[in-house]
Amino acid sequence: MTDALNFTYYICTSRGDYQQARFICLCSSIQSVPSSRSVSDNWLMFKQAVLTAVEKHIPSKMVIDCCRRPPWLNSHANQAIKKRDRLANIAKKSGLMVVRERYRKARNTATNTIQSEYEKSLADIIGNIKTYPRKL
Repeated sequence: MTDALNFTYYICTSRGDYQQARFICLCSSIQSVPSSRSVSDNWLMFKQAVLTAVEKHIPSKMVIDCCRRPPWLNSHANQAIKKRDRLANIAKKSGLMVVRERYRKARNTATNTIQSEYEKSLADIIGNIKTYPRKL
């Protein structure tokens, strides 16, 4: 088995803080007098004016969304994880060896499922990792 890459799966987005926005300044910086240029030139000038005004007068903040699950934890892997957790609770309560063996099998199945789905998602992103494992 290949060693798993250790990275945290975060999604960072920049969101405008519209409660702190200065709308009067925003409106005054957007106002312009139309001229005799073509429609596409006027549109490009208007679009550029709006974007620079928003950038200047509306503060933004980076939002990290760490609650999203990684793409390799799909429904098949989640099903194996739920089965493993359910059997772990049953094994802890009962203490029987038969139930513990069922839990161990479910634990190994869940681990193998997660690892195989992780490798599939990496293969989708960077190509075949079995062919060139040292290039990671």
